[in-house]
Amino acid sequence: MKKAAESMKAAHAKREPDSLVLADETSAWRSKVYLEVTREVSDSLSHRISETFCSKDFEDPYKDSGKWYAGIRNGCEAKGNPSERINAYYATF
Repeated sequence: MKKAAESMKAAHAKREPDSLVLADETSAWRSKVYLEVTREVSDSLSHRISETFCSKDFEDPYKDSGKWYAGIRNGCEAKGNPSERINAYYATF
């Protein structure tokens, strides 16, 4: 995250208060975090996401996240959109 923050600062890119944050949890110990920013950040950490999305809300404790992933995977497949990867957005209030 520190490297991403440095790249964003160098590009004069900022996050708005309601900007999107997605997490791709690649393992129990690692995740990729995607941040919506106000301008392009041109380095190896920058990705433009352009895909078909399938979404679902869950209001269970984080410990049930395995169930969320199974639920979204099954829901997408039922709609004819098999999921190759799942990105999560965690809203905390």
